[in-house]
Amino acid sequence: QFHRVVVFYSYCHNSDAMTRWRELLSGSGNTVEFVQLDPSAPANSRTNPLPVQIEYGLHHTKMFLTGYDEIIDGNTTHSMIRVAVHTSNLLRGDNEMKANGAYTQNFPLKQSRASHNASKRMKSDDTEPKCLFEVDLARYLESYGYTKRQQWCPTTTSLKDKSSREFSLPELIRQYDYLSAYAVLIPSIPGRHKID
Repeated sequence: QFHRVVVFYSYCHNSDAMTRWRELLSGSGNTVEFVQLDPSAPANSRTNPLPVQIEYGLHHTKMFLTGYDEIIDGNTTHSMIRVAVHTSNLLRGDNEMKANGAYTQNFPLKQSRASHNASKRMKSDDTEPKCLFEVDLARYLESYGYTKRQQWCPTTTSLKDKSSREFSLPELIRQYDYLSAYAVLIPSIPGRHKID
């Protein structure tokens, strides 16, 4: 469903893989963008959105966010997002010769908040309830400094009025309902942090 692919990578990259991605999507109307993140680059630069420069440390997340339409009862579609966080590098040897773990869960597009009950996974100090899973995921993605607003989905999806709107990646993430999340995200953002 998402017709845009954004690949975040650190200091090393595989130009053959980048070329294959571009060839795969060529002529499909879908696009791919490669965004380098490097905390050792100058602070607040194109490749280091952090306010500090660090000689070590990477955004080393291994995660896929995939949008799709789920067909229910043969004809009704619902916009979904699949969050997959895993431990494996995308290398054949890592996948075939090493033990790895993965968390995968699908989430629907948000409906009216009146239909949801408050749960322990929600912040109680907000006027509009927010799931901590959503807050943590969106904040982590905001740390990438990727604020480009774009149309992520073709207008033929079940996103209805949202398919033609432009969202930043964190804004798009916030369109989905994570109240059913059975995991807790503990994101690690390179840098120096103060306790709130």
